[in-house]
Amino acid sequence: MESEASSFESSETLAALVASTPLLEESWKVCGVADASVGCNFAVYRVGETAYVGFSGVKLGAGVDQSCRNLVPLPDELFSSLCVDGPDPAMVHAGLLHLFQSVYIDNLFRDQVSNIFMSI
Repeated sequence: MESEASSFESSETLAALVASTPLLEESWKVCGVADASVGCNFAVYRVGETAYVGFSGVKLGAGVDQSCRNLVPLPDELFSSLCVDGPDPAMVHAGLLHLFQSVYIDNLFRDQVSNIFMSI
């Protein structure tokens, strides 16, 4: 039986690495803050030199295509600073990109993200 090609890393090593860091726990916390906040669809949380930006899946997630196969290239105008080696563009889930773009137009969000990059 031929194995199915996956768009995502399926390595147990990578999963173990991510699980051994505070990334999942801290990300979950900041998404919870975004869910609980009134009048805002995101939250920014700093832990030392790391900044976590969480989005409310509860407030923004209604009607998002849940299919993992719905991938689109990252738009250059938003992510021009990302370097991707190779001829293929970096891909992202179309529904999540749409959610991000709906928050990105918020000036408060842009100001907070700018402050993160200025403090690095």
